[in-house]
Amino acid sequence: MIKVMSTNIPAFLFSLQGSDEDCRIKPNLRKHHVWLTKMGNVVGQEGKVLGGTSTINAMLYMRGDKRDYDHWAELGNIGWDWNSVLEHYKQLENMQYLHASDQYGRDGLLKLTKYDSGHPITQAITEANELLGYPVLAEENPDRPLGSIVGSMTISEGARENSAKAFLGRIKDRANLYSALHSYVQKIVIDPETKSAKAVEVKIGKKLVTLKAKKEIILSAGAINSPQVLMLSGLGPKKHLQELGIPLIKNLPVGHNLEDHVVHTGFDVSLKLESLLTNNKLETIYKYFRYNEGELATISMTNLLNFINTKNDSSYPNICYHYLFCPPSDPYLLPELARASGLTDEIFLSKNDAAYSRPFLSFYSTLLNPKI
Repeated sequence: MIKVMSTNIPAFLFSLQGSDEDCRIKPNLRKHHVWLTKMGNVVGQEGKVLGGTSTINAMLYMRGDKRDYDHWAELGNIGWDWNSVLEHYKQLENMQYLHASDQYGRDGLLKLTKYDSGHPITQAITEANELLGYPVLAEENPDRPLGSIVGSMTISEGARENSAKAFLGRIKDRANLYSALHSYVQKIVIDPETKSAKAVEVKIGKKLVTLKAKKEIILSAGAINSPQVLMLSGLGPKKHLQELGIPLIKNLPVGHNLEDHVVHTGFDVSLKLESLLTNNKLETIYKYFRYNEGELATISMTNLLNFINTKNDSSYPNICYHYLFCPPSDPYLLPELARASGLTDEIFLSKNDAAYSRPFLSFYSTLLNPKI
């Protein structure tokens, strides 16, 4: 009950990260290691729960760069150009923010909203970015994406709107829908002659079952587990599959060239501003449970995003900055952040000391187009 409640409250965005509901991805990096975590490596979150990572993430909703989609289409991926993909996004979206433009859909199942935290630091950051030549954007601008933006959120009526709630919740009583919990896909059964996918082997609890496909199989297991399932099914690098004793169906570079958005855990700035101290906590709790609004219904100023280009060689960003404001002596935020991120005790204690009597701001930088 506590877990369900906490994951639905936006302000508790870290409550399930690093828990049993998180697959806790730990990739093996070969060089340029930075040992910041107890796990001795980069830590990635991946939801092991209905709704996947949308149940444990920070609820920020961004579609990505128009340029990237058009590039994929240029490589021969028909239907992946920006204009084609945009129509699919709009079919999914149910934008609740009244001032949003018609670039967002309003009739879809995924409820989106937008809010201005009104945080004084937000204004200071956007003004500083304007001095550097980065404008304030009212919303995503596919043609001119550089600038500061208050991002859209997968939040509805003060609660997290994950994909399970948005899509599965509305069709859960259909006779042709079966959702299996505690289930792990072992492989896709592929005909070695025709190369057609015929079935899926799934371990449900302790029982291994084969689910035959009548029409199609949709693989949607995330950036890490989708290629893993393909390789377990015999689609992948020949040498690697042979090492693992997996019968080869097709020699393909599956799993290579992964370009995920690496987030640096950032640096912290201690703030000497008494006005940034939080309001009465009891009042905050009452406001949320009585009206579904207030600080707990948001992720504070973490929805502020700054898209910049550090090389000044393009009208498209290569870095995104986002922020985490930590009130002084907060009993929840820092311990949960440390647990979710797997921070070492040394780094956690350093942050905790900085936040003992003063609020501080953490800067996080995301690499948008990593190089392999």
